Amino acid sequence: MNIDFFKGIYNEDVVFHYTKSSTAIDFILYNEELRFSKRQKSIDPVESIIANRSTFYNTGGLNDNMIDPEHYKQSDELVEQISKLEKTFYQICFCKNAIGSDFASKNYITQFHGNEELFGFTKPRMWERYGDNYQGLCLAFSKTRLLNTQVSHQSSFMQQLDI
Repeated sequence: MNIDFFKGIYNEDVVFHYTKSSTAIDFILYNEELRFSKRQKSIDPVESIIANRSTFYNTGGLNDNMIDPEHYKQSDELVEQISKLEKTFYQICFCKNAIGSDFASKNYITQFHGNEELFGFTKPRMWERYGDNYQGLCLAFSKTRLLNTQVSHQSSFMQQLDI
């Protein structure tokens, strides 16, 4: 690979997806589909945490007996709907390039030394966590094409969420 290859993928439109080799082969490459996973099943310790929330009622200084019980009922329904959405939320994760400086100088040889964090595909933590402990793959995608791709089964998914 020469420097032109790296310049070609060093732009805002390219995003990277780390995954297991078997997932890449069996689903992404063979079926040409990306799969979303439940947020709670994420192996990331932050992403998999269920939010700890509480409900605060702003009564405007009124006593509880002066507030319409419907207010509390609607608030409880809202909290329940948020919890339902959180349990049914699916996600897919991508990395992007850290655009900001020209990494290719006239002295640049084919090494990443000092430029590891510029590219979305050279992030050691992502390789360890999502790239199957350095045994998986990192695939590059066009963000524009992904955003313009129709999501299959979108309407049935939205029906499951009651949206």
